[in-house]
Amino acid sequence: MPWPIVYIAVVRASYAVEMKIGQKRGLTLAEVREAVVLTQVERSSWHFSEDRGWRLYVTGPTYSGARLNVVLYPVDISDGTWDLATAMRAD
Repeated sequence: MPWPIVYIAVVRASYAVEMKIGQKRGLTLAEVREAVVLTQVERSSWHFSEDRGWRLYVTGPTYSGARLNVVLYPVDISDGTWDLATAMRAD
């Protein structure tokens, strides 16, 4: 595990990822940000993939109370910048 505590201030998403979570999962990037940016998340854990390196799995609630599972790749840990890999409803 590279960092025991992380700061999530910015979540970026490519157009393709934004379309994937919207069309396949019925989520918006705004909902993802509600669940993980500058908030206390329910849980998080690091996972390592030989193909993609370290990624952070995070579960958090949106303002409406929906729980989301979010997968993030670190861009700049000290600035709290992350790239969104995917997101889905946890409920």
